Amino acid sequence: MKRLFFLVATAATLGASCDWREFDLEDTAPVVLLNPSQGVRGGFGRSVVGTSDGTRSMVLVGGAPGGSEAAVYSIGKEQSPSADASPGAYCSPTNRASVDPCVTADRSAAIPMDNASRQRDICFAYGWGTAKNGQGAGLIVRCQDSSDIPLRVADGVVKARDRRFNMNGEHQPLFIAGETVGDLAEAYSLVAALPKQQTAWYYPPPVRLSTVPVPLQLPGDAKRPTSFGSQVAVLRLGKPDTSARLMAVAAPVEGQVWFFRSGADAAGRDVTPVGCFGSRQGFGRTLATGRVNADEFDDLVIAENGVVTVFSGAALDQLPEAFTAECSLSGLPSNAVIASFTCGSRLALSGCEESEFGASLAVGDLDGDGDGEVLVGAPGMKVFGESEAGSVLVYDAEGNAPHALTDVLYISSAEARDRLGHSVTAVRQKKSQKESRDVVVAGAPGNGKTAVFLCSALLPEKALVGRCAP
Repeated sequence: MKRLFFLVATAATLGASCDWREFDLEDTAPVVLLNPSQGVRGGFGRSVVGTSDGTRSMVLVGGAPGGSEAAVYSIGKEQSPSADASPGAYCSPTNRASVDPCVTADRSAAIPMDNASRQRDICFAYGWGTAKNGQGAGLIVRCQDSSDIPLRVADGVVKARDRRFNMNGEHQPLFIAGETVGDLAEAYSLVAALPKQQTAWYYPPPVRLSTVPVPLQLPGDAKRPTSFGSQVAVLRLGKPDTSARLMAVAAPVEGQVWFFRSGADAAGRDVTPVGCFGSRQGFGRTLATGRVNADEFDDLVIAENGVVTVFSGAALDQLPEAFTAECSLSGLPSNAVIASFTCGSRLALSGCEESEFGASLAVGDLDGDGDGEVLVGAPGMKVFGESEAGSVLVYDAEGNAPHALTDVLYISSAEARDRLGHSVTAVRQKKSQKESRDVVVAGAPGNGKTAVFLCSALLPEKALVGRCAP
């Protein structure tokens, strides 16, 4: 039986009319469903993270954190994604030792690293475990050549007597984030956190097996919020060859996002606390980074209950060192806010009140113009009246109405409780020798689906070919 998908395409201006186009999944659909990997349990698509090295475009798809494998898919080139997982499961029973469990993270990260052959490779930091090459336990990074690299973790996370992950018999959330810009030749960094321990730590670039993590310490005698580490992000500040990074660690129960700057200061510290943003409860429930505007700084996207705000990385770079625990938005640098969004609905979509707007976030350059669009997951949205079918809302964040909803992405054959948008990522896909742009991958774990959206209303007319043709 054929499954039909609609791409709802709308012009970037609010006044433009809507264009409904029907596609057949078998041949030319602009939306492709990935085939679930057998080992990804507890909701295929609970987490997604993508990356590209200019030739390969890959996405890691996970299931229930702590108790499932993850699988990698090739998104391919020129609208030709592979629907089947690549060989080699992540966190599979064959990859772990009996004395140390393999635990997938709630949020994983992509990072270029030197693999076992000392070649720079696409790798994913995806959880805790023991490297199959016997190099020990740690934060596990696995590369495309199937080599595992265990990274050291912050003091207090590892038990001295057996080096196990300190789970106390239950799943402990683990969040990992990496940089989202650059290419395979550049030096990347990572940040990780365990919210149950209110602990976060940073891996300065370039990340290697020998890299020593730097704990992220609050200023002065500040008391750690109970939800510290519930989300993490890392921003590159300036040109690709810069060593400066800004780490963001969220405490959404308290409505706080704490910032830490890398680079040795006059006192010889590797990381310096540089302030805290505070707002209503829920502020920082989700974080994402990427270049939303055209400058050379990563920008930071922060979700709270019903609102998503984009903060300029160039402005955040001006934050001074913090000496107190004060958290507010009153001291924002000039021009710090690029745009702010609330939920919007169009045509087949409804139910903003129950949408869970901001459940996931990503930044992607969907039209290939050099700056990014903000992707906001709304897994509770209704689609064609189906409750919690879910969608991804796209905001261009520029022009005279940077807050305006630009595009909506959803599965037209959506089923109730698909929950599309529970997770979302942008993956760079090469279209030609001189042209590339990002495509969207979104998880719908309610019914075990993950969708690749190859087209967008933002595409210029010359790009409306192949699967994206009207």
